[in-house]
Amino acid sequence: LLDRLGAGSVPVAVGSVGTPVPPQPHEYALEGYKEVDKARLGSAPELMLYVLNTSPPATLTVVLISSLRDFADAIDAHGELVRRAVCSVCVMGGLEQSENARF
Repeated sequence: LLDRLGAGSVPVAVGSVGTPVPPQPHEYALEGYKEVDKARLGSAPELMLYVLNTSPPATLTVVLISSLRDFADAIDAHGELVRRAVCSVCVMGGLEQSENARF
């Protein structure tokens, strides 16, 4: 999709494994979706750390639309870096209770 929008240089990464959710047909009804080059997908934790390290202080808005796992891990491992780089965090609603939650 980013290639079709002329934004193919925007890095895209895959997050850590969360709770599997079966995909719905409307989520993938985009022409060319099956043409995704998985070799171009990076690691979300690595991309997040790169962005945190290379951004000016208090300039990042983190938008979390799925699992919070990778961002929680970044806070846990690099708390001072996250506090330095991030100015706001937006979280899409939803709640799933877990007995094994670390945060």
